[in-house]
Amino acid sequence: MKKLLFILALAAIAVGLVYLYRRYVSGSAAPATPVPTAVVTNRPLISLLEETGTIRPRNQVVIKSEVNGRVDRIYVRDGDVVTAGCILVELDKTDLLNRRRELELDLKEAMLMLESAELDFRRNADLYAQRLVSPDVYDRIRIERNLKENRVEKIKSQITTIEDNLRKTTISAPIAGTVINRAIEVGEVVIGASSVSSGTELMKLADLDLLEVRATINEVDILNVHTGVLTLITVDGIPGSVFTGIVEHVAPVSVSDPTGQVKGFEVVVVLTGSYRQLKPGMTANVKFTRGSLTNALVAPLAAVFCDDYEAALADQTFYVFVQTPTGFIQQRVWIGLNDLTGVQIISGITANTIVALERPPQSGVPPTTRQPSVPPPR
Repeated sequence: MKKLLFILALAAIAVGLVYLYRRYVSGSAAPATPVPTAVVTNRPLISLLEETGTIRPRNQVVIKSEVNGRVDRIYVRDGDVVTAGCILVELDKTDLLNRRRELELDLKEAMLMLESAELDFRRNADLYAQRLVSPDVYDRIRIERNLKENRVEKIKSQITTIEDNLRKTTISAPIAGTVINRAIEVGEVVIGASSVSSGTELMKLADLDLLEVRATINEVDILNVHTGVLTLITVDGIPGSVFTGIVEHVAPVSVSDPTGQVKGFEVVVVLTGSYRQLKPGMTANVKFTRGSLTNALVAPLAAVFCDDYEAALADQTFYVFVQTPTGFIQQRVWIGLNDLTGVQIISGITANTIVALERPPQSGVPPTTRQPSVPPPR
């Protein structure tokens, strides 16, 4: 019995030693990873705002017909460069020519009837002057003559309209430019445009020597965008190329979606050169300069933290973790401009402060937070 108890005691001791050894090995195999840090320094800083827009021609005209008709001839195709006044399309004139011929015959008939009524009126006018015709007869003949005269003028007006429509069947270029988006073929029937939004679109003419980019800027950044500011433009389809543009217009009011949510303010950027490799419809990335500083106190972007990004900018609180001999201390900071790598520190810490690039382990951060004695001016 004693021998059995002795064996069990040895087994328990062995199990305990194995457990302690495994804990020791596992603890020594995974040492605590040091928190990466960086030094806050002074350097030049240029803050850029990047937005996406669409390239489009600065001057673009939609070509529509003013009259209904069937397309008889097309003289251009997509990509053709035309001058102002160049004939683009001709519509079939057969119906209009037939209608004009009918009106011309009606006009001849109406003029003969007017001539007859004029003779009757003159004869009766003489008789009326001699009191041989009653006033009622004289007035009836006078009115009949006037009605026939009105009919002649009406037919002449209709002929003038037909001749104007005949001229409109020949559609010419209102400006010089390049033909884009030709949407018709010979034989198609087009509907005349009675307003800006109606009618069949035949094609578009665009001046591709002058392009622009339209982008939408959110309300937080719009105050940093001004007319006359130089911008940098890149296009995904042309890697490595950088184009320049100038802000020509900033919308005075915001653009809202159908639900009433504010989407931002439209900004028009006109490209400063003639870039033939750029095509309308391309997506462009436009970089606006928010501001520049020659000697700013800058901390890495990764070192600045915020717990309430969804709050309004004025209500957000930013902080860093400052390294001390005993660990890291959470320190509130006030920030300004930023670029792709760093953010300006207006107040809260000084140059050469060492800050953490990651959140330190919770055990290494004291529960209290050190605050700057005097907040920066608003």
